[in-house]
Amino acid sequence: MGMLNKFRKWLSDILRPKDISEQLQKSTSTNERMETQDGYDDPEYTMNLEKTLRVLETSLHNSDSAEEIAVQTMAAVCEFYDADFCGVLDVDLDVGVWTPEMWYDREYGPMHTTLFNEYEYSEHFYSWVQALRTGQPIIIPDVEAVKDIYPDEYLGYKRLEARSVMAIPFWKKPTGFLVVRNLNRYKDKSSLLQMLSFVCSQMWEDKKNQDSAALIVKPEEIKSEKDVILNAFGKLEIRTSRGTVDEESLVAARVWKLIIFLLIKGTRVSTQDIITNLWPDEDPDKASSNIRSSLYRFRQKTAFILEDNIVISRSNGYMLNPDLHFIMDTQQFEHCLQQAKNLTDTDTKRKLLEKAFNLYRGRFYSSSDSEQWLLATENRYSTMYMELVKELLHTLYAVQDYPCVREYASRSIEIEPGNPGAYYWMIVSDGHALSSITAKQILNVAEANLTEEEFSKLNELLAFWEEHGEISI
Repeated sequence: MGMLNKFRKWLSDILRPKDISEQLQKSTSTNERMETQDGYDDPEYTMNLEKTLRVLETSLHNSDSAEEIAVQTMAAVCEFYDADFCGVLDVDLDVGVWTPEMWYDREYGPMHTTLFNEYEYSEHFYSWVQALRTGQPIIIPDVEAVKDIYPDEYLGYKRLEARSVMAIPFWKKPTGFLVVRNLNRYKDKSSLLQMLSFVCSQMWEDKKNQDSAALIVKPEEIKSEKDVILNAFGKLEIRTSRGTVDEESLVAARVWKLIIFLLIKGTRVSTQDIITNLWPDEDPDKASSNIRSSLYRFRQKTAFILEDNIVISRSNGYMLNPDLHFIMDTQQFEHCLQQAKNLTDTDTKRKLLEKAFNLYRGRFYSSSDSEQWLLATENRYSTMYMELVKELLHTLYAVQDYPCVREYASRSIEIEPGNPGAYYWMIVSDGHALSSITAKQILNVAEANLTEEEFSKLNELLAFWEEHGEISI
């Protein structure tokens, strides 16, 4: 794991010099957006800081887990500041929401129930938003000092049982804070927290990448050399027992287009029909030669993952190789929807709908230019996805799983931003009045992505919900 090794080397480099204060000043000053706090002229502070880093380095020698490294780092922060809580907060300024992602509680341990709401809103923590944008640390030795200046924040601190707070922002990939609560010493010295915010933010990003890889949905397990997973939603992808290629790693636009065309047709297609549909402006003889040469190069480049040819020629035409067992995300998607259609068991229905949702990684053949031969299939799956989102969000709302409603609605907007229902569910599941800042932010995004008629209809549905408290979609 490259990031973990990089962290260990970074920590070892810091601890190498005899005069650690000089190295620490050099290290923290490299963050151009951060003002470091004085503390290097305090012998006790410097000694304890060095001791904390050395103990942390020793404890992490045998760890390859990003989450474990982050937890141990946050535990070290709590010990150093004699604090009761340290955690990573994820911040999305676009929608004005933040949420705890990883944390350590000195009394209860890692990832125990916290006093944080699942979603906190930026309008309640104005100074934190400004700190994030300017790169300045949050240092509040006594929250009573902000009672009159930031009354909303003060109420938040009281809810979170915070008497003192320190936080260091990190910006872009990821964006958020490393925060420590109820410090009993070094309340105005943020050097250690600045240094270790880099560690925790990178470990969090590494963990997200690991989790994303683990959540990639496989239609079914590859069991033999003849099994070929063909994913057409979003980025085109071919997977076998030997490896994976996609349209980004293997640039072969002509062959990828041919594969999708044959997938849609489901049978042998004559060379003439292929050229007429896919390359109508090319000279037929030239186009035929281009198909052959492109397939040759494609086969050479994919030989390391598959011995058999994916596309074969038959009777002056081409087809997908019938000797291979194709496992297609499109088929799995439709199968999940069909199974869920008439189910009354909510749990089973939810699982099937969630699986279908995860299979739809983007529009069908999303890199295409929506050519005439593709439009019917593209629109069909897009419509099916809209119906899937509607059914899934309705199912989740019925069992009062509002966080998942918001999560799936938000993810669906990233794929299909023109879905009015997704914006509706984001606002309704959050329980905010339409006049709230959060609702207005969501509506601003909706207005930019919907037609005038769709946006007007969305406002009508929301007005009805706000007036009557009833779902009408």
